[in-house]
Amino acid sequence: MKQIISALVLIVWVGSVSAQLCTGPWRGAVIRNDAVPVYFNFDISKKNGKPVIAIKNGDEKIVIDEVMVKADSVYFQMPFYESSFKASITSEGVMQGVWEKWTYDSVNTLKFEAIPAIKKRFSAVDGKATVNITGLWQASISTAAGVSRPAVATFKQKGNELTGSFVTATGDFRFLEGIVTGNRLLLSTFDGGLLYFFEATIDADSIVDGRFYIGSTRVDSWVAKKNPAATIDVTEVTPVILSDAPVQFSFRDVNGELVSLSDRRFADKLIVLQIMGSWCPNCMDETKFLSEIYGKYASKGVEIIGLAYELSTDFERSQRSLKRVIERFDVKYPVLITGVGIADEERTKKTLPQMSDIQTFPTTLFLNKNKQIVEIHTGFSGPGTEGFYDQYVKQFKTTLEKLLNVVEN
Repeated sequence: MKQIISALVLIVWVGSVSAQLCTGPWRGAVIRNDAVPVYFNFDISKKNGKPVIAIKNGDEKIVIDEVMVKADSVYFQMPFYESSFKASITSEGVMQGVWEKWTYDSVNTLKFEAIPAIKKRFSAVDGKATVNITGLWQASISTAAGVSRPAVATFKQKGNELTGSFVTATGDFRFLEGIVTGNRLLLSTFDGGLLYFFEATIDADSIVDGRFYIGSTRVDSWVAKKNPAATIDVTEVTPVILSDAPVQFSFRDVNGELVSLSDRRFADKLIVLQIMGSWCPNCMDETKFLSEIYGKYASKGVEIIGLAYELSTDFERSQRSLKRVIERFDVKYPVLITGVGIADEERTKKTLPQMSDIQTFPTTLFLNKNKQIVEIHTGFSGPGTEGFYDQYVKQFKTTLEKLLNVVEN
C-alpha cells in the first residue's frame, strides 16, 4: 500500500552552488556515535521549476514540496518528531552536516551525509541472494542486559531486494527496506523519528547473529525462526480497567480552547480515545487511519478524541508539534494537550485513573454512551506490516460496529 506523506517540509538553502544540487536519486546516511551509518534514500526532482524531494522507505514516500534556495547551506526541517538537518554542499555536490533531534530537554546531534546519483541503499557485497526469506518469522529481540521481547518479522523479497517490518506488542517498526546479499540481511529505515538498522545471517529457516542498531548508540541482538503461524501477544502490555466510573477530563486543544468530555457534542456518542504523542511514529500511522475512520463514522454517532502526552509540558512547544500533525493528516477530530509529559510516571493516574498504567503508545480506548471504558486496543500495526495491518483494520471496524449497535439499542 503506497503511503504518501506530503506535509514534510524540506527547506534547502542553495545559492551559488544550486547547480550542484543534482536531480535524481540520492543516498543519505545518518552516522551513529559508533560510526555505524544508517542509510536511507531520497529523490530530487523539479515541479514547476522548483525542487521536490521524496524520501523513500519501502512503499512509503515522504514528499517534500517546499524548497527554498540561498547560499551553500542546506536545512531540512522535518514535520514531526522535532528533528531537522543542517548541512552544506561540497564542490563535489555532496551534502555534509548534522541531524538534530530534540528529546525531553536537550538536542541529540549526529553527523549526516548524502551523495547524489546512488540508487541502492546497500551494496550487494556478497553477490546475489542465496536464499529467499519472504514470509513470517517468529523473532526475539534482546537488549545488551539480556532482556528479551518477542516480535514477528514479516518480509517480502524479490531477487536481492527486501522490504518488511517487525511487529511487537507495543507497535511495529514501520517501513523497512534493504537487501539480501549472499546469506546476509541488511535493512534500515529513517523517517525523521525512527533511525533503525538491522543486519543478520540467514541459515536455512533460521536468522542468527542479528544486530539491531537503534538511534544514536543502542545496539540490541536478534534472532528469528521461520513460522507461517507466527503471532504476537499484547495482553502483557494492555492496561487493566480498574473502575467502571465514567471517564471525565477537560484539556485545551491546539487552539487553546478548553474541551471537556461532558461537552454537548459528546453526549450519547460512542467515544474513541486515542492515547498518542507527536513524537511517536506509530501514532502518526494511527492518526492517518483514525482520520479516515472519523470521516466514515462521525455521521453514525462516533466521536474521536486525541489525548496527547508530549515530550515537554510546555504548551506552546506541544502546540507547534501537534498542529503539524493535524495539518498533515487533515485531522477533523479534537486533539487535546494533556499537559502531562510522556516521562511522567504518574501520567495515567493524573489523566485516566480508571485504568492501570499506559505502557504503549498508541493505545486506543472505546467508551460507551455512559463514558465508561468498555474495550482497549494496544499498539498499532501500521501499513508497513501488510497482513497485520489488514487484520487490525478489520478488528477495529468490527469493534466499532458492535459497540454502535449497543449504543443504538
